[in-house]
Parts: sequence; C-alpha cells; structure tokens
Amino acid sequence: MADTVIRVENLSKRYVIGHQRQERYTTLRDAIANTTRSLKQRIFHPMQKFEDPEHEDFWALKDVSFEIKQGDRRISLSKLDSGEVVK
Repeated sequence: MADTVIRVENLSKRYVIGHQRQERYTTLRDAIANTTRSLKQRIFHPMQKFEDPEHEDFWALKDVSFEIKQGDRRISLSKLDSGEVVK
C-alpha cells in the first residue's frame, strides 16, 4: 500500500516583472501626471484591473498539483544540487 506523504494542490508562483521606459529620464511633471492618472483610475474604477505597460505578470507555476507516495523517487532540480535522486 502506497500512502501519500506529500500532496500539493493548485500551487502557483507569480513574478511581477518591471520594464524600463524607453526615455532616459522622467520629469517631475511626468511623474505627477502618471501618479495622478493612476490614482484617478483606482478611485473611480476600483474593481477594474488596468494594464500597466511598465509591469508584467510572469507565472512560473500556475495551478500545479501532484502527490508523492511513500517509496516514490523523484529527481530534485534546483540551483543547490546537481539533480540528485531523493529517496
């Protein structure tokens, strides 16, 4: 009988990636205008998600599920080891 020792359900990992603007500098006027525009959108449309060209969502994992049963062998892939077998 193989008993489940580890169960993972709906595992997700999201990174928010910031993109740099094309312009070399931002003036105080531009910073105030961008902040005011963003604040206005959040106040008048609080439930609506606005696209932000400076930030992007990157899903490394999305809704991953798995089980490891007693006696199973898995290969661990990470920067800390070189693919050693976990018993």
